[in-house]
Amino acid sequence: MSRCWSWRHAILNSSLPATTRHVLLTISCHMNDLGEGSYPTTAQLAGETGLSERSVCTHIEVAREAGWIEVTKHGFGGQKWKNHEYRAHWPSAEISQLDDRKALNEVQHVGTEGLSVASEKALNLLPKGTEPNDRKALNEVQSSIPSSIPERNSLSETSSDLAPKGKKSRINYPEAFEALWKAYPTHQNMSKKEGFDAWKKLDAEDRAAVLAAVPGYKAFLAKKPDLERQHLCRFISKRRFDGYTVSQQPAATEQVSDEQWLKRLRYARREQTWAVATWGPMPGALQCLVPANLIEPSDGQGWCEFENA
Repeated sequence: MSRCWSWRHAILNSSLPATTRHVLLTISCHMNDLGEGSYPTTAQLAGETGLSERSVCTHIEVAREAGWIEVTKHGFGGQKWKNHEYRAHWPSAEISQLDDRKALNEVQHVGTEGLSVASEKALNLLPKGTEPNDRKALNEVQSSIPSSIPERNSLSETSSDLAPKGKKSRINYPEAFEALWKAYPTHQNMSKKEGFDAWKKLDAEDRAAVLAAVPGYKAFLAKKPDLERQHLCRFISKRRFDGYTVSQQPAATEQVSDEQWLKRLRYARREQTWAVATWGPMPGALQCLVPANLIEPSDGQGWCEFENA
């Protein structure tokens, strides 16, 4: 296991800010196996990280103050190519040894980075006696061959960065359509949205005609129980409601007295049912035939339709 690889692993498990870790991992892509030989410019790092050059400088300083990287001048004074050299560093020898051992254990069990460690000798990343007193001497050994293969998944995005999937918005149906849907003989496989899409294309007059046709259509179905119910969208789009608008009207409506309406209302209040085919739409529905002065506020609420009253 290379020193540079164990440094990357330690960074991923550190408490550094996420952006600081991102900058350090990008710098590590320029390092050799000893965690040295890294000379990227801040402009280059800005392009690779997607951050501003100022932000890159800020997070390098955060990492340096925390002891996670060494920054030194590389080259001689007066040379145009003189720039900074970045070297891997741990805040303390104890952290370094702990992170190296933790990284090795994960490699042995999981096989991260496609590496395999055969024995405990792999723990000796540096010759015995070199940590921590001889670390400075080892850092003086420079390599001109930077690591050319970036660590796989070292800069991968976390699941928290993924945008949450939006929930489907619930359709708020208007009250007039809800009344139609409640009155229509629906079944479990009938799409309410398809019926609503067809209903939206109608003008106010046709919408009233559809609702008025429902009692007549239900009375027709009652005589033919084996007949399949039409989907509401076809009932509307094919204008099937035109054939049922007349039959739903009670005969001789003008002859129904207030006393008769009161009798029907008393029965409906007691039984919680309303004979739609005979008495027309129940109280609270469009085109209700009951005189308004006879209707109480709770009439029609929770009532069922009764065809043969």
